[in-house]
Amino acid sequence: MPYVKRDIAGTIVGVFQQPQRDAAEKLATNARDLARWNRWRDRSLAQVQAAASVEIARQAEALRASITRVGPVKARVQDSRLREAERALANHDATNPPAVGQYLLLESYVPKRGADPLAVAAWVTQTAAAWIQAASQIEIAEEAALDAVVAAADIAAVEAVLDGLNWPDLSALRGGA
Repeated sequence: MPYVKRDIAGTIVGVFQQPQRDAAEKLATNARDLARWNRWRDRSLAQVQAAASVEIARQAEALRASITRVGPVKARVQDSRLREAERALANHDATNPPAVGQYLLLESYVPKRGADPLAVAAWVTQTAAAWIQAASQIEIAEEAALDAVVAAADIAAVEAVLDGLNWPDLSALRGGA
């Protein structure tokens, strides 16, 4: 459907063809645009950039949390378990197994994993390597988004960064070690 656009004095400045969209798409677009307008209304570019940076960091942290179930104490336990695993794999093999009680954190996983401490050690190191790879992908995406927010020349550019966030697919790692 054609429509005219007028300037403030009422002079026709152009004739335009309105794109045909179904009502649901138009409603969704209008709702999104209104939410954006309300979100950033009366804010400076610097304020919007700061808020966007916090949102990016929040999303990155939520993604990290989605692949591990750890708090600060559990993280220390996992770090200690990884060090034990590395020591066990460096000092032992099938012909020279570790003594019972030598690697307590690895042994705590033996019943759960249904394996010996060396098999648990291999699993722990593989899981840690996969997590480090995932964490690096999150860091790369987060830093790129934060850099783009800082470089944004206007609020629309900041919105484009937020709309275009491209986090890595980490579904294979959900649940962590």
